[in-house]
Amino acid sequence: MFTIALNTRERYVKNPLWRYFFLVFTLVPLFLHAQIRGTILDENKAPLPFVSVYLRNTTIGTIANADGAYNLPAAPGDYEVVFQYLGYEQLIKKVKVGPNGARLDAQMKPSELQLQEVVITREDPAVRIMREVIAKRAYFKQKEGNFTCDAYVKGFYKIGDVPKKIFGQETGDMGGILDSASRSGVLYLSESVSKVYHQRDPLRHKEVMVSSKVSGADQGFSFNRAFFTEFDLYNEKIEIEREMLSPLADNAFSYYDFKFKGEIRDPGVNYVVYKIQLLPKRSADPTFGGHIYVVADQWNLSATDLVLTENALKIPGLDSMNIRQEFVRVAEPDTWRMLSQYTGIKFGVFGFNIRGFFNTILSNYELNPNFDNGVFNKEVFRIEKEANKRDSSYWNSIRPIPLTQEESKDYIKKDSLQTIRNSPAYLDSMDRKANKFGLMDIVSGYTWRNSRKHLELEVPGAAKWIQFNTVQGWLVNIEPEFTKSNSNQATRFWKVGGQLNYGFSEERLRGTAFWEQRFESNFFTRLRVEGGVAARQFNAQEPIGPMINGIYSLWLKRNYMKLYEKTYGRVEFGRVLLPGLSVGAAAEYAQRSALINNTDYNLNKKLERAYTSNRPLTNVEPSFPDFVSHEVALFQVQLNYRPGEKYSQMPDFRLYEGSAWPSFSLLYRKAVSGVLGSDIAYDYLQVQVQKRELKMGLFGYSNLLLRAGAFLQKERMEFADYHHLRGNRVLVAPTQDHADMFFLAPYYAYSTNSRFVEAHWEHRLQGWLFDKIPGVRKLGLAELIGAKFYQADEYADTPRQQPYWETYVGIDNIGFGPFRALRADFVWNFIGKEYQSFGVVLGLGL
Repeated sequence: MFTIALNTRERYVKNPLWRYFFLVFTLVPLFLHAQIRGTILDENKAPLPFVSVYLRNTTIGTIANADGAYNLPAAPGDYEVVFQYLGYEQLIKKVKVGPNGARLDAQMKPSELQLQEVVITREDPAVRIMREVIAKRAYFKQKEGNFTCDAYVKGFYKIGDVPKKIFGQETGDMGGILDSASRSGVLYLSESVSKVYHQRDPLRHKEVMVSSKVSGADQGFSFNRAFFTEFDLYNEKIEIEREMLSPLADNAFSYYDFKFKGEIRDPGVNYVVYKIQLLPKRSADPTFGGHIYVVADQWNLSATDLVLTENALKIPGLDSMNIRQEFVRVAEPDTWRMLSQYTGIKFGVFGFNIRGFFNTILSNYELNPNFDNGVFNKEVFRIEKEANKRDSSYWNSIRPIPLTQEESKDYIKKDSLQTIRNSPAYLDSMDRKANKFGLMDIVSGYTWRNSRKHLELEVPGAAKWIQFNTVQGWLVNIEPEFTKSNSNQATRFWKVGGQLNYGFSEERLRGTAFWEQRFESNFFTRLRVEGGVAARQFNAQEPIGPMINGIYSLWLKRNYMKLYEKTYGRVEFGRVLLPGLSVGAAAEYAQRSALINNTDYNLNKKLERAYTSNRPLTNVEPSFPDFVSHEVALFQVQLNYRPGEKYSQMPDFRLYEGSAWPSFSLLYRKAVSGVLGSDIAYDYLQVQVQKRELKMGLFGYSNLLLRAGAFLQKERMEFADYHHLRGNRVLVAPTQDHADMFFLAPYYAYSTNSRFVEAHWEHRLQGWLFDKIPGVRKLGLAELIGAKFYQADEYADTPRQQPYWETYVGIDNIGFGPFRALRADFVWNFIGKEYQSFGVVLGLGL
């Protein structure tokens, strides 16, 4: 019934009446079921948490909560209930369910591992078993087939040991999260119910979230997604933070040792299970620890109990990650499906710890369904608009994992706090407190808010508004921005802002203003209008920031920033046309004028070096024309295309999720003479191909960027219209600039108004080399290599026409604990075959 309803829903999505009936008929079967309830104890009569419970010969199941309590949906009738937990004997109990449900408690016994039936040889028995398992990996992966199922996901994260102060700042109660005595509290609690669709060939997924509950956020939606917590060992590699190698991979014996721990013969089942311990050969390899449980003779997994560490995952601050999976046989002889998965994480930072888990229950499998054409499309995930509107009676009826006392209290506490915090009086009082201006706001920036009306005024801090360059001297630069949003999610908004600065040496006041509006957040339709008078860098990419330029100018007399004056008006428009295809267009009119240095001030009086002129070109022939004032009318359009891009549909916005394909970009710019007195005339065409994270398994991944351009005609051009590569002459550069930056290239020597091509390649080994070096592997470093290439028909500031290129090696993830934002690159640059220089560039992940 559900599948038919969903397919019809796809066809009649615009009909509000059909939407109503879809939700009713989808949810009614959940309410009609009675429930089997009970508590599960261990051999010492203590609650046994997270036990898998299911109806025998079905895929209807659940997991016990942290207190050992469970709820299992079941219509009236006679059943056999299976209790299954790693390390314990499987228990099967009969129960009769009436109209009001039934109660069934259980006490489980530890499994007895048997070794005597296995012939011990010089080779551990686990080696033979794992050869069989690996040989059948592809068979069981293919056997996955098509299916649908229901998914219930609960997320619970708790924070503890929170200090009262961090870096001198009071932590308070963190918005009502913390208990004042224990300094701990529930950070995140959420539940969701979804329908999952899976197709094997071609491989496609879809998930529809029909209900969602987030503690303290009745207008929010859960982060829970069944496929976000999917760890399928039948895939050779599993993407987490890096690609982890499955112990079932073809080359697993190069990375794992296996140890036979015994066999389990549970009463009531007709198969034997082998327990195999996973022993990574090196702790820093991308491998799992823990145990897997293998069905004898069939060689499939019946359960997993996996452990991941900070060294293996390369996640700073991670203590450990635990993944426990239970599988059930759904069809003879060897069709198994996952019933439950527990994913637990322990994390520590700033002296406090975060502990939590995601519990996933997959039930009501339908095997080999016939999917209509409308099921799979570009939409891979959808949250129904009414998903967060379910009341407590709904959740009490369908919740397969009972709430613990702590979880129940958190819902009550945060829902009460939410009511208070959404009240006008509370919002106004919090705004009055937060809007008070303090001395630190001068440094860090000041923000004023009206939470009820979704208004915000932001003024950046001192690093933005106190600057120095040789054209303007010391200057005050103020960039306020005012925003009006439609909601806390800001799916629609408009903003106004600008820039006002005064250079004291130049004695010149300049200002710009802009207005921008986003009309919706499915296709991200955007319009921006701006204009004014500004001092701009000749390279519109702004290769050197004002703060770094100020430091290099004042202390080293290296004034790398070169500026001209621009009086302009500009209109921009952008929109996603369809998943994977977007367009941007702009029109600009500008008057450009030359600027000169107006100060030679510096702080290092012992340095005899003189500032260079504000002219970006220093080595050109005398015949090269100087910058003269001119006017220009520019029109530009850009198309961006990424094949195969998918999206997730939230009630009010979309999240575009990329694809395995590269992204392609086509840019066309035209300067038209005669329009409003424009003096400039040229046509420019640029193509770009970019691929991020081209996976190469355990050898890491590569990032690639190829760009080529040409000026189709150039009746008249000025230097600001040239193509400028992104050069760098400073020690420290933000890592986000590294993708298309040349580490050691001059800023303007290789600018061109002719044909050019450039390429950037970087390969991140993610510890593949360092992890094999004893001692070094404990540092958690990640190595990388790369090369950059640039060639143009003509260069603006050098007579040599040979290609410029760089090669480099780098070390990333430098730091301690969770603080690993530093990167160091060691670079060699060349012109043609001739070596030029060596340099070091430090990167900061800002």
